[in-house]
Amino acid sequence: KFRTSLTLLGIVIGVAAVITMMAVGNGSKQQVLDQISSMGTNLLSIRPGAPGMRPSGDIGTLTMEDADAIATLDNVEVVVPERTGTKTIRYGNTDLQTSIQAEGLSFSQARDWNVVEGNFFSLPDQNSYAPVAVIGKTVKDTFFPLGQDPIGKMVLIGNIPFEIIGVMDEKGAAPWGQDQDNAVFIPVTTGMVRLFGSNYLSGITVRITDTKIVDETEKAITDLLIQRHKTEDFSVRNTASFLQMASNTQNTLTVLLGAVAAISLLVGGIGVMNIMLVNVAERTREIGIRMATGARAQDILLQFNTESAVVCTLGGMIGIAVGLLTGFGISLFDVPIQFTVGPALL
Repeated sequence: KFRTSLTLLGIVIGVAAVITMMAVGNGSKQQVLDQISSMGTNLLSIRPGAPGMRPSGDIGTLTMEDADAIATLDNVEVVVPERTGTKTIRYGNTDLQTSIQAEGLSFSQARDWNVVEGNFFSLPDQNSYAPVAVIGKTVKDTFFPLGQDPIGKMVLIGNIPFEIIGVMDEKGAAPWGQDQDNAVFIPVTTGMVRLFGSNYLSGITVRITDTKIVDETEKAITDLLIQRHKTEDFSVRNTASFLQMASNTQNTLTVLLGAVAAISLLVGGIGVMNIMLVNVAERTREIGIRMATGARAQDILLQFNTESAVVCTLGGMIGIAVGLLTGFGISLFDVPIQFTVGPALL
């Protein structure tokens, strides 16, 4: 019984390690992919400056007219002209350095980012350069920590008063760690004229309808802008490529974790082999009696293989249970866990 328990222990530890580490790897992978997907995997990002140059709205290559022209292309669902910058926003005696994002009307649709309180700005707001703002969750928590209603309140962005008309849903941190909720959204026209004093955009975000022909759409946009600008003074980035890159990286990490866990399983298998070899030496009398009564070598071999198979199967089942329990325990510490059938069956 003691020998069998030791044999079981090796298999249990090996299987549990595989189940747990693969669950951690898959959970981490899914978390990263979800974060990137939340940014929009069907988006094309157009930035000013030739490829290889650092993007900046001050380069002055993208205009509102460019955004209107792109909107006429096939497979383009919505186009969002953008002008971004950093300003100090003030409410009462509280100041906050935050990202000011002057956006087009289709921003919520393009980013799948909804307003949970109040409303997003409208076409009349954009056409009249209205000083209205929609704030992120972090901005709301900073200025209204006691849960006060921010709608209708006036804040100073720079030295210009803006009326809060809405609050965006909580988005969380971007994959690179930036707090996406620490932002204020205003009409793109208001931002260019009243805050930034520039007729040029920081970028244009394009949401496409069919991601299967994203390359063709990207080429059509590139050709259109080259025709308009007479030169390639912009760059087009496909966010779907970020998702593929992140997926490939996470797959590599998952394989690495699986390989480390598989070593534990291999060690457990070697332990089973060693114990069974010890069994053969200690059960010489039993083997001799069986052979004396007609058993052949293959019958003895079948007996020991059957015993080891039963021990490994039982140890594997216990190991799966231990791995699941360990994974659930780890998830209590806010570690992303995702169980799959594959490792258990393997």
